[in-house]
Amino acid sequence: FLAPDPKLRYRVVFEVKSGAQKPEDVNNGLQKVARFVNLLGHYGIRPQPGDLVVALSGPASSATLTAAAHAAHEKGAANPNIELIQKLTDAGVSIRFCGQSMVGHGYTPAEINPNVKIDTAAITTMATLQLQGYALIPD
Repeated sequence: FLAPDPKLRYRVVFEVKSGAQKPEDVNNGLQKVARFVNLLGHYGIRPQPGDLVVALSGPASSATLTAAAHAAHEKGAANPNIELIQKLTDAGVSIRFCGQSMVGHGYTPAEINPNVKIDTAAITTMATLQLQGYALIPD
């Protein structure tokens, strides 16, 4: 069977564009990233900070909001992704948000979780990282 290889350097960009079923649900794409981090850890693999990147856009955009902004935009619903984003960031995962999606959803930079970095566009983030040798795991 094929398992994670401790001899490899895992440099991966995860496309996360699907939203949760309900505003109070954790985003499935972010959960997939957490499973990947945990799986690598099980095999003794600790990626370097920034080797794992999440490119969030589209319907997944609300996951990037602060608690107050999420409640304002999602009819009072708490943002269930804040703790997971914190844990991923603590593990060295870089969480990136599409600036085009931010504008399209009417969010301001002040409404974005401070653990999330705003890029020009998710499509350029994914293209640039792939050209730098990152593997893409699509949504």
